[in-house]
Amino acid sequence: VPHLLERVALLRSAELFSLLAILLAVGSAFAADAIGLSPAVGAFVTGVVAGTSRYAHQLFAEVVPLRGVLLGLFFTAVGMLFDPQALIEHWPLGLALVLG
Repeated sequence: VPHLLERVALLRSAELFSLLAILLAVGSAFAADAIGLSPAVGAFVTGVVAGTSRYAHQLFAEVVPLRGVLLGLFFTAVGMLFDPQALIEHWPLGLALVLG
């Protein structure tokens, strides 16, 4: 990963660098899923490896503008996992959590 980042950084294209960062995260998520791990683990490991490279500050600067979009996708995905029937079945627990 660090060697790939270095080669793309030498091209001095901010768009290509951003695209590479996203592709690395998505690609590692798919690779982790393919071997039976959580996709989040794959993306996390890539983030750790890329974060220790000398291009970590540039990666951060390129990805921060996407934070709002990525947060929206995250909360949408988590919301899709919500089961309203479970809340109906366990309403006392839900009420206790809201009041507590």
